[in-house]
Amino acid sequence: LLCFESALAYNEANVKALRECARIFADNAQFSDSVLVLRRALEAAGAAGEALGPLYLQLGNVFLMSENLPAAMAAYTEAFK
Repeated sequence: LLCFESALAYNEANVKALRECARIFADNAQFSDSVLVLRRALEAAGAAGEALGPLYLQLGNVFLMSENLPAAMAAYTEAFK
């Protein structure tokens, strides 16, 4: 996590580092932190014109792990637009 946080200190819009931080948070059952970081990643990716589908898919998976099924379905729907 420290290396990704270092990357974010250099470039807070680093989508890859944000995704990896979110993955680490989710792996440690820190779902709310993971969701916050993924929302930051979505903003950064959207501003950079990057594809959002993979981020929404990851967000849906986090919501599913946290048993928030309505939010998971909403994120999955966005992923496949």
